[in-house]
Order: sequence, then C-alpha cells, then structure tokens
Amino acid sequence: MVDSNLEMIPVRRATLDDKPAIFEFIRIAYSGRAQYKIPHRWRWQFQENPFLSSSDLPVWIATDKGRVVAQTCAQIEPIKIGGKLTHVGWSVDTFVLPEYRGRGIGYRLQEANQQNHPVFMSLSMSKGNRRVKAALGSTALPPIKIFQLRAGTTASEMSRRGLCNGGLSVLGRSSAVNWIASKAASFYQASNWHAVKRRHFDEKFEMRQLARFTAGTDELWSRVSETVGISVHRCSELLNWKYVDQPHVCYQRVAAWTARSLDGYVVSRKCISPPEPDVGLIVDLVAMPSNSGVLRALVLGAVDRLRKQGAKTIEAATGHQEIEAIYKSLGFREVRKLWPMCHASPTAEIDRLGGPPFFSMGDHDIDQFPMKCR
Repeated sequence: MVDSNLEMIPVRRATLDDKPAIFEFIRIAYSGRAQYKIPHRWRWQFQENPFLSSSDLPVWIATDKGRVVAQTCAQIEPIKIGGKLTHVGWSVDTFVLPEYRGRGIGYRLQEANQQNHPVFMSLSMSKGNRRVKAALGSTALPPIKIFQLRAGTTASEMSRRGLCNGGLSVLGRSSAVNWIASKAASFYQASNWHAVKRRHFDEKFEMRQLARFTAGTDELWSRVSETVGISVHRCSELLNWKYVDQPHVCYQRVAAWTARSLDGYVVSRKCISPPEPDVGLIVDLVAMPSNSGVLRALVLGAVDRLRKQGAKTIEAATGHQEIEAIYKSLGFREVRKLWPMCHASPTAEIDRLGGPPFFSMGDHDIDQFPMKCR
C-alpha cells in the first residue's frame, strides 16, 4: 500500500548500507535485466569507478518505510570542455516505481544528482525525463547521429529492390525459393561490401589487437583532443576501465599503426544473440578527424570482423561532421538522432567550446549489455 503522504518521502544520497535495499529495488524495476545490473556491473559502475572524487556513491534514492521506491545514478567520467578538464556525471538508471510516479519524486532525485556534478549530462532518455532535465536548466547540445549499415540483405529487401526476378516474387512463400533468395541476397551484400573495400582500403596501416590501452593511446588522444570542443577525456585509465574491465561485455580493441606511430583505434563488439539483437556495434573510433585514411581503415576492419561474427546490422554513432562523412562514404546511413542534454557550472563554458563535439556510442552507456532490441 502506498503512503498517501508522498511528499514526505525522503530523497537522499545512498550509502553502501543501502545496497541490499537498492538491489531488491533493481530486481523489481528491471525484472529480467536485473542480473546484468547487479551485482557485478553495479560494483564496476558505481563503487569501483576510478574517477569517483570520494567514497560517496553516485547513487540517489527515495525510500518509503525503509523500501527503495526510486533511484537515479551517475556514471562519472573525465570530460574536456574547451580547454578545461573536469568530470561529468552521466545520468543513468533513473527509475521510479509505477505506483510512485506523478508526485515529483523523479524531479527531486535528478535535482539532487545534478547538484553534485560540475557537468551533468544525459543522452538516451524518455520525453518526460528530457522535460525534467530542461526544467532543471540543462540545454541541448548538437545531436549525436546514429548510423547503420546492413551487413546482410533479406529476401524481402531483395524483392523490393528488384533484385529477385518475377518468379521469385510470386513464389516468395516457398521455403526453397526463400532460401535461394536469401543466398542471392547474401552474395549481393558481400559483393557490394568487397567493392567498397577495394575503393577505400589503404594497405599502409598495420592493424594490431590491443590487450590494454597504454601511453600510446594517451599521446594519440592528446593530439585529437586539441581539435575538438567537448568530449569525454579518453585517457588510458578510462579506456581500460570501460573497454577492458567492464563486466558482461567483450569488446574488440584494434589499433592502426604506421611505422612506429599509433594513428588511431577502434572499439567494437558483436551483440550476443540471444538475449541481444543480431547487431554489431562500433563503440568508439578515434584518430585525427582530418586523417580520413586511418578512419576508413579502422571502420573497414571493424565491419569485416563484425560481419564474420554474424552481425546482420552494424551501428555506429558520432557527433563530428568529418567522422560522419567517413561513415557515409562507406555506405552507412543515418537512422536517428540523440540530443544530449547538458548542465554545466558555469554554463558559459558550453558557449566557448572551441571546436565541434566529439561523442561516440560508448561515451554514455547506450551500448551496455544486453542491448535492447529495437
């Protein structure tokens, strides 16, 4: 039974003593996904994050008679705005139990969360959550665009494109004909992709797997970061925490070298189906934005690996025009936009970015395991 005096429900920062109650709340709120939220990811994300400024948890909760009924959390990362390096709290895992909604609890939780970070940002959110962010003073940044490449073509798509003859279209219900059409579609897609590779592949780059990120990636990011305005600070400590040590998720990390110079890297992963959709993700792509050769080589290599692992669709994200042009040149098409909401203190810093935003799919947690089907 819900307490009728809901305005008295306290909102506060959680402590480790609250962990059992928080975990019980997560089991209720996230149901079948709870096993991927707790305990391993929760400990990695909120308890053992190397960028926490204190032992305080970046978790805020609302409780009713000792029971957690709502929460909001922050994923802390270093961020560069203009020439200033600080920390951002990415708003994650905000959830109010249905019977407690409509009473302002979510607003108070996010207000408390925002007040504890010099920069507070959100990327993937509901319309209601976006309204709350705006009411709390966040402003929209330029969009992050999601791009998609079809790695496999279905028989129905072949028919729509006129790639199946009239007889195949008429007899499309036949399993044998569908099999033939599917094979033809796969052959068409493979041939098309090999043609793209022949046009764009540059053999001067040597591709090497990265067991961990090192000082070489720090030096690379130091050069790249000078060309962008607002970006997550991709130091090796962050990259190892996120792409090597993250539980449940297996990332592929590949760097491009010329002579003795590390010129770029790409992080990707093949979603595990089931429980995830049959998708490959290019999670992070870093090189000098003007270095189109290395960027294309990294994307081509990532797509090849993901296709061989069975990905039928490959997704990537960027907010940078030059990297966007690379994806488009390789056949990716824009499928949607995400507008980051940002609250910075002082807000004037956002107006002096000194360059374009540099965001990718891995900067928030929209690539987390398991990815939702869409």
